[in-house]
Amino acid sequence: MNYRGQQLDFVKYNKEINDIYESIFRDYIKDVFNIDIIKHKDYKHYDFMFNKIHKIEYKGVYYSIDEKNKIAIKHDDKTKKIDSVYIGVDKITYYYYRQIRNPLLKFYIYYGFYDINSSNEIYNIKYRYIDISDILKDIMMTYKKCIYLNKKHFLIPIKDLKKINKNKSLFND
Repeated sequence: MNYRGQQLDFVKYNKEINDIYESIFRDYIKDVFNIDIIKHKDYKHYDFMFNKIHKIEYKGVYYSIDEKNKIAIKHDDKTKKIDSVYIGVDKITYYYYRQIRNPLLKFYIYYGFYDINSSNEIYNIKYRYIDISDILKDIMMTYKKCIYLNKKHFLIPIKDLKKINKNKSLFND
């Protein structure tokens, strides 16, 4: 067990899967925007960096996104629907204090919503993001919290997530 009471095999398996989908995300950004985002080898509160200013956290969501209704639906149980996604309280707090020390820092959370077929294979990923750079304090003060896998998270409403616009800059410069 780790310090959160999670089975180490579970954590190791999830890390291996997340590494695969983070690599797919990094390749997607390279293909669409011709930008190399740097994956950190050491533990950081974010997954990628660009130009030392832009910090990106990537989260995979094993739900398909329903754009019209601003919800996500679990592939193997259509009755399970969510209207929010998670981000750790520790991450938001870290970003907030980092930005106080360096106001130029920008923080983004990208979510990959996975369309999964009947064989449990991901066949499509729809990316959505939120630029949290200017709303870190709002997140800490007003967003709902929950505990998931023995960790506190803020709930980010799916309605607040934006599509990636391939005709604009990846970052809000």
